[in-house]
Amino acid sequence: MSNPGNDRPLPAAHYLRLVDAALAVSHYDHAIEAAQEALGNGVEHPVLLALRAQWLEEQGRPQEALADLQRARELAPRDIGVLQSLGECLARLERPADAIMTFNSAIAIYADHAPLHFNKGFAHELMGDMEAARAAHEQAVKLDPNHAQALGRLATLAAGRRDWKSAREHAQNALEADPMMATASFAQAQADLAEKQFSHAEQRMRPIDSQQYSPHARSLANSYLGDALDGQDRLDEAFEAYVEAGKLLREVYAPRLVQPGMESATAMVERLQTYFEAAPAWSPGEEPRDGQPAAGHVFVVGFPYSGAMLFGSLLNKSSNAFVRERDAFSPLAREYFANTLELDRLAAVGPEEIGAIRRIYWNGCGAPAEQLKDKIYVDTLPFNLFHLPIIAKLFPRAKILLAVRDPRDVVLSCLRNRFGMHLNSYDLTTLDGAARYFGATMRLAETYQNKLPLTFKTVRCEDLIHQPGMESRAVCEFAGTAWEPAMETITEDHSEAVTAWRRYARQLAPVLPALSPWAAAFGYSED
Repeated sequence: MSNPGNDRPLPAAHYLRLVDAALAVSHYDHAIEAAQEALGNGVEHPVLLALRAQWLEEQGRPQEALADLQRARELAPRDIGVLQSLGECLARLERPADAIMTFNSAIAIYADHAPLHFNKGFAHELMGDMEAARAAHEQAVKLDPNHAQALGRLATLAAGRRDWKSAREHAQNALEADPMMATASFAQAQADLAEKQFSHAEQRMRPIDSQQYSPHARSLANSYLGDALDGQDRLDEAFEAYVEAGKLLREVYAPRLVQPGMESATAMVERLQTYFEAAPAWSPGEEPRDGQPAAGHVFVVGFPYSGAMLFGSLLNKSSNAFVRERDAFSPLAREYFANTLELDRLAAVGPEEIGAIRRIYWNGCGAPAEQLKDKIYVDTLPFNLFHLPIIAKLFPRAKILLAVRDPRDVVLSCLRNRFGMHLNSYDLTTLDGAARYFGATMRLAETYQNKLPLTFKTVRCEDLIHQPGMESRAVCEFAGTAWEPAMETITEDHSEAVTAWRRYARQLAPVLPALSPWAAAFGYSED
């Protein structure tokens, strides 16, 4: 598309007319072509940038999309569409704090726009702040009582609190607004499962496993269907549903998480194992007292579904513990774990860089310094297990509570459960992948204990379930937190988490030879 007789590019208005005309007849590809030509010719406009950003995300190029949206915001700082797209992009890039800031900026201008509050609520969910998420979704529903997505998320949050009455009410309202709101059906299925109405849950999930729904929704439907079939002792069908759920998840996320030159989580763990196994043990560094507001520091870590969350919940009952689940180290890991040279740089990192990073960490700790003065700060993100070399440099006096569970139950839980999908969890979607990932991670954990100057305590999830009084005292003594009488009992029923693998021994047979040595190492019986 040229401008005959004139070397100057065509004006933005010309390209915008082409885009509008193409979109009016659903010719999305033509609209993209016009936007790309305009931008290639140096013609910038927020609409053109936002359109190309949408296309870039569809192509699995989210960082480039983010750059376009950031430029669009510079050109149109009050454009609601740009602000909303930017916030959504940041959330998808696992930067929920930045997404929330963007949505807050938009809400300051467009306070009555319900979708902004909904998207802000979803970003709070990604941050793990469920109360803030609930408030944002409630505001969206207040502004638009038929906002099906917000109603669906409220149903999900209620199910997470095990408030089944509210979950069913919100879900019903969401389905009245949109009969295909799968999120609401999932909340209803969770309520059915909790109340052991397994056949009802099965009936709700069967229709969602159809081409009318997205692969992601179908994956979740198969996962809940597996639980419903498990409750009816139809184990072969249940296992088949769990396998299908993982297959559908891989279909959704492979374009973003499996690309040429992109290292899988298991491959990264194996590379770290090779490096630290060959490296000399690190010497303990000096941890400056200035800038650390808390009286002590504990990290609760573990492989997914190994019980780290249960131990975090336990410590949350302590009167002198301040508990948060934070993903504070992933950006640093992307930098320092990139290759051998960067790992060497981490090993030799100096006090000035350490001090700067420590200040950033404590500034984002979630509480003012005076509130933490007499508290033990407990960071409960299980995936921090991989980040222990960074933690060793920043906080050499930190204590590490390593949660373990019968490996056979762990791998079965990975296949059965639903989790946020990112690079660290993609390998959990197959039985073989989860078993290999588990073994690599446990080997790395052993190496970290031998090479890093940190204080470790390994705790078994089952011991806390069976002997909560004795085990909770030992955990609190190690962590430096106050033991409370409420720790004598565990109110939630975790009985199904213990030796559940035995019911699926036949289906797990291909990976049992790889898992049995770890079971023996942690003190679990062979059968």
